Amino acid sequence: MPVRWWERWGALAGALFGAAALAQSSPLLDQVRAHDPKAPQTAAAELAACEQRTPCADAASLRLLTGFLLLSSGDAAQARVVLEAKPVTGPLAAFADYYGGEAAFYTRQFADAAKAYGQAAQEGPAWLKLKATRRQAEALVENGDFSLALPLLEGAQDGDWGPALLWAHQTAARATGDLPAADADCHLLAVRFPHTPAGTDALALIGEGALTTSERISRAQAMVNRGAAHPALDALEALTRAKLPLTAHQRAWIALLRMQAYDALGDEKNAEHQALIAARGPAAIAAAAQLARANRRLKHNQHPEARALFAKVESAFPHRPEAEVAGYFKGWIDLQDNKLTRAASELTAFASKYKRSRRRDDALWFAALAQIDNETYAAARKTLAELVRRFPTSSLVPQALYWTHRCEQLEKAPAAALIKGYSEVIQGFPGSYYALLAATRIQALGATPPKAFPKPPQTVKVPPPERLSLARALAQAGMFQDAATETSRQTARVRDRPTALALGQSLQGIGNDGAAYAIAARALWGAAFHDRDPQALALMFPRAFQPLVEKEAKAQSVDPALMWAVMRRESAFDPTQVSGANARGLMQLIPPTASAIAKRLKLDPPTADGLLVPSLNVKLSSWYLAALVKRFSHPVLCAAAYNAGPTAVVRWMKTSGELPLDLFVERIPYKETRGYVKQVVADLYNYRALYGTAAHEGKLDANAQLSLTLPAPSPDGVQF
Repeated sequence: MPVRWWERWGALAGALFGAAALAQSSPLLDQVRAHDPKAPQTAAAELAACEQRTPCADAASLRLLTGFLLLSSGDAAQARVVLEAKPVTGPLAAFADYYGGEAAFYTRQFADAAKAYGQAAQEGPAWLKLKATRRQAEALVENGDFSLALPLLEGAQDGDWGPALLWAHQTAARATGDLPAADADCHLLAVRFPHTPAGTDALALIGEGALTTSERISRAQAMVNRGAAHPALDALEALTRAKLPLTAHQRAWIALLRMQAYDALGDEKNAEHQALIAARGPAAIAAAAQLARANRRLKHNQHPEARALFAKVESAFPHRPEAEVAGYFKGWIDLQDNKLTRAASELTAFASKYKRSRRRDDALWFAALAQIDNETYAAARKTLAELVRRFPTSSLVPQALYWTHRCEQLEKAPAAALIKGYSEVIQGFPGSYYALLAATRIQALGATPPKAFPKPPQTVKVPPPERLSLARALAQAGMFQDAATETSRQTARVRDRPTALALGQSLQGIGNDGAAYAIAARALWGAAFHDRDPQALALMFPRAFQPLVEKEAKAQSVDPALMWAVMRRESAFDPTQVSGANARGLMQLIPPTASAIAKRLKLDPPTADGLLVPSLNVKLSSWYLAALVKRFSHPVLCAAAYNAGPTAVVRWMKTSGELPLDLFVERIPYKETRGYVKQVVADLYNYRALYGTAAHEGKLDANAQLSLTLPAPSPDGVQF
């Protein structure tokens, strides 16, 4: 079965990685980043013009890029003409061979493809060698050279094979007479990859009757897991029609899968019906079904019904993992419903009862929060002290310490003791949200807080090391995905501080703040936040795309520090980041929001891929942030609105707006938004402190202290 072009390459044009920043900007490269359909023609024209000059230093890179773009657009025949017209020499030769092999493969010249892949495997880096060897094996299978393909396939195993390689292996095995191996491959394809053409073809080859009942159910499970709800329901219906003997476990399993499929389709009536059937099955399935019923009610804010079902799960299945989840959410619901005494009791008991749970520190924190809400501050301090004692490495320690001192303040402790306690939070956890709150509390007490970072960031330009030469050549050629892969392979194993610092500085120096930040976050956290090393801080808090950000921030009267703070959280400075929710680019705009912004700016609606171009992404997002500032004024509310939407923030302000800022943030019901707000607001003030960023004419004064009182949102303004 030939590997289909759109399966292998459909995602290629949609996955430009962070190494894009390695290359200088040009109209052609901007077209490549935006996946502009005119990019192949532009590249071809530039190649033709280049070849008219003697010498033309860019000929090799332009030839590779032109062939690649033609290949990505589906014109494999013309791509082959371009790539084979003249040899590409130098570090890009292996990549020209590889994509020449792809062009030959998709024009069905399989012998030529195998030869080109083999050359790429000999010349390229290790990761390209593995990929080229696998493709060489596929080409040999398509050419009928099965005995040559098998050893290549079996020697190119690196983790699990995907469906294309499994299909190639079964084809070669069957052709050489190894029927058991071929049938085993087909079983694996049919059960694990039913959503792929290879999985469908494998099932047709061996017949559905070759699968056991459990394998057929597992096949439906794989469909559900992949989000293929309708095919899963069809497969389960076919199994029912077959009238095969089913065990009680299998009947319950089928009901559970149907429940999950109906849930995915939003059919809650049928989902509930199937859940009730599954709940009568064995404990492993019944517990999952009952937990799903409870979660469904929690999703719809039906708290009494949800809590009752969680309690039922915990009591009926005390030794199942679902009991732990249920026990936690019982207390969490009590906290949300302001049943504070019971919430504190339930959550404290949870932390003792489930000794292996990863939620124990969370449970103690929420127990303390219930006690703080209930104004039982001595009890809260005791719970917080237990959290710190039992979980000294928990990420919740900074907030436990801050709230310990806040409880002391609410109990009228002496100012000197409070200042000392808050200062310890700043010194122990510099740059954190709780260090920012502690500094604000010290200022409110009339004192000056210690500086989190005594020295400003120090940017050092380090020449790119030889290990990045191939990545640079690929990026300068516009081969952004390959450049990113090469960069990742060269930096992934860096752990020691001197190497990480030098490599990060060289990457930052050539414009790749995303890769530099990734290295710093992995290997230089201690240098930045423990040692306060100015060079490490420059990598942890880069002013990425500085001219662009400052230009658009000025145009919209928004603080550039806010832009960088949001960018740091949203994309980690990777301009080509695409989330599972289809949020795109540096500031992670989703296409509908981007179109609404473009309409306000009287611009054409952007394409989804156009949002990967930094200039457009930053232009649109700066307008949006400015609009949020105008409506909400306070950085906490602006950050919350950027993450959860203005409507949710207005709703939270109606129910909790009278709370002081620190308590309001802890009571945000969405876990993701709570964490988002804490990081963005902390980073906003970190950027201001580190770089002295000015705020132009926006309402968020760059030099202002963090206000602990939240203003009422404007009734008018941005609604999306």
